[in-house]
Amino acid sequence: MVEWRTLFKQNILNEAEDYIRSNSVQNLTIEDNLTIEENQVTAKVIGIENYHVHIRLRGDEVYAMKCSCPYAKAGSSCKHTAAVMLAWENRMKAENDAKPAIPIEPETPAEPAAPTVPIVEAPVLSEGEKQPVRNIAENCLQLTVNIDDVLTYAIFHNGAHIVRDICVKNMSDSDLEHLLIQISSDIGVINDFKLGIEKIKPDEELHLRNLDV
Repeated sequence: MVEWRTLFKQNILNEAEDYIRSNSVQNLTIEDNLTIEENQVTAKVIGIENYHVHIRLRGDEVYAMKCSCPYAKAGSSCKHTAAVMLAWENRMKAENDAKPAIPIEPETPAEPAAPTVPIVEAPVLSEGEKQPVRNIAENCLQLTVNIDDVLTYAIFHNGAHIVRDICVKNMSDSDLEHLLIQISSDIGVINDFKLGIEKIKPDEELHLRNLDV
């Protein structure tokens, strides 16, 4: 804002205030000259006579002041130019206050980071623990075990059953008695499973389903 009050005596400023209160400053016009960065302020001040004031502002300085009153023509800073400067200042303040404030957008809260799921590597299984498991013993007893397609330590850790169904078939020509079926793992993937079978006839199949192994 232009610091203009230092150009006037205090009594002149007081009289300028009186002009503002009595609404004596009329036809206030502000023209911008962008070429030379100059503002021209003109107005009519009603007193004993109507006095015409013309003020030129450049940057933050009062470049020139003119008034048609005798006091100004004698080379003094008159109360009419002070009143016009005060009216100009009030106009600038009112326009600045009327400008809409730039809304401040609230910061978007950062999304919480996704929980880290530890990756557990699946243990390396021995050849006897991979699907399918089918073995014909020397005594002609065929044992077939169906194991889940996805066999990983993560599944076991979450409580999935690894061995579902077992089929025992007598491939010999005679009865097989007092059999023991045992399922175990060298790496502790499953709990040991044992099941006794009293007798299986030739070509007979015994199906054990929905096991919890």
